[in-house]
Amino acid sequence: MSLAKIVAPALIVGGTALLPGQTMGQNGPVLKYIETSKPELLNPIDGMRNVIGVRVMELLFRGLITQDREGKWVPEVAVALPELQPGATEMVVRIRPEAKWPDGRDLSAQDVVFSYEVYMDEENSFGNRSNLEVFERVEAVDDKTVRFVLKQSDRDVIPRAGFYLMPKHMLKKTYLDKENSFNRAPIGAGPYEVSDIEDNIIRFAVNANYYKEKPSIGQVELQVNPDENVHHHMLMTGGVYLDPVIRPEDIAAIDKNAYTQIEPYDSKTWFGFAYNCRNEVLRFKEVRQALTYLFNREEALEANFYKQGELVSGPFTQSSFCYNSEVQVYPYDEDAGKRLLEEAGMIDSDGDNIRDYNGKPLRLRMVVSKGITQANKNVCTDFVRQLKGHLIEVEMDWQEESAWYEKVFFKRDYDITFMFWKFDEGSNIYPLFSRSEQLPGQYNLVQFDNEEVEELLRRFRYGADQSERAEIGKRLHAMLSEECPYTFLWTLTYNAGRRIEVKKITIDPFYFFRGIESWEVE
Repeated sequence: MSLAKIVAPALIVGGTALLPGQTMGQNGPVLKYIETSKPELLNPIDGMRNVIGVRVMELLFRGLITQDREGKWVPEVAVALPELQPGATEMVVRIRPEAKWPDGRDLSAQDVVFSYEVYMDEENSFGNRSNLEVFERVEAVDDKTVRFVLKQSDRDVIPRAGFYLMPKHMLKKTYLDKENSFNRAPIGAGPYEVSDIEDNIIRFAVNANYYKEKPSIGQVELQVNPDENVHHHMLMTGGVYLDPVIRPEDIAAIDKNAYTQIEPYDSKTWFGFAYNCRNEVLRFKEVRQALTYLFNREEALEANFYKQGELVSGPFTQSSFCYNSEVQVYPYDEDAGKRLLEEAGMIDSDGDNIRDYNGKPLRLRMVVSKGITQANKNVCTDFVRQLKGHLIEVEMDWQEESAWYEKVFFKRDYDITFMFWKFDEGSNIYPLFSRSEQLPGQYNLVQFDNEEVEELLRRFRYGADQSERAEIGKRLHAMLSEECPYTFLWTLTYNAGRRIEVKKITIDPFYFFRGIESWEVE
């Protein structure tokens, strides 16, 4: 008998029927969802390092402004969007008078200034600091008014004021050291706050002082199970009510189940192999191009993701206004790859089945996080296998998430790594490729440096209107495709799985839990 045909009796609690796996919190039903891991540090800098952490941050934190479902900027903690006149070098934002922290303290202009200073503190490993460098300073006019002073006039500066806010009275200092209790029990301006943490569970309770309509879901419970093989079983049997990312091979079973449904959404994310451009051989774009030619991406997409995605030709996804449709995806072309390697002087000169360069065997080290999905692990091992077939030896170096982050982002101690990039609202790639972003902890981890690209990045970032930015973005797309600092792989169509008892669910392109206030659990 299939699971879809089995109906367990409901448990009656206080007159409310609870289905298997569903519980009732003090303030309403509990939404249990599942992930393969949980963020180690629950602050808006360290917590944003991967998509699992991003989802947690969406429950806890809010900024002055945000985007609605159509991508339009709207006020969040702010009373209204700031008005920015042409040529203006400052903007003023008013904070909602009713905005408070979960502990009842007023959310003030001083908190906004403090939060900005946290992001700008160079001791914190904030990779997107360049987004806020457009501001000369941020200052409190009064308790509920903030002034942003710009370095120069910029009509697209308003979204830069959307950073997550943090409470000054709780943190006190701008450096977020790992021992700070805020990392384990943070408070933000979001609809929920952390109520309890166990080894494999984080529980979130409704923020009683949330300034908007409070969620009907009284508690959210994040359950961690690194074994992806059991996730869809837990969903179909009611152990959890939501899985944000369903494996492609599990979609059919969940879709056929009478009590579960699939919710597709655009991830706004691309994946790729990052090359350390200061490596002795990877500094040559011809070598990076060769490795791209030698990997069968279409086959890997089909084998591991059941073609639930599209190959990309550069650093923008197809949904971006900067995507250059005239740039062709590198084909799988063994002859082209081998020719480029041989032209670069990389041949097997001694017959040991490893190409040589400057008299040394061509050996590379690929540092990969153990925290990535099994499908992505398969992609990495397949990449290594295919390169070995072309006489390039790549050693796999698997690391725990925190150790991988330290090696790749801070020490740059790798030759190749597996990466993804989740876009912000402005399709911003400046942190990935600007020479100013090469310091430890910043996002130009490939240490790419190109004068022409640098100038285009600067123009893309400052002072251009949307149509000009689109043209600049398309040029950047073409140039970075040719330079190949990454083997750009694909953007995936994500699918969340939910129990049918979860109602009114909406998943925005940039924010998974941003609309949770309107969700319901029957």
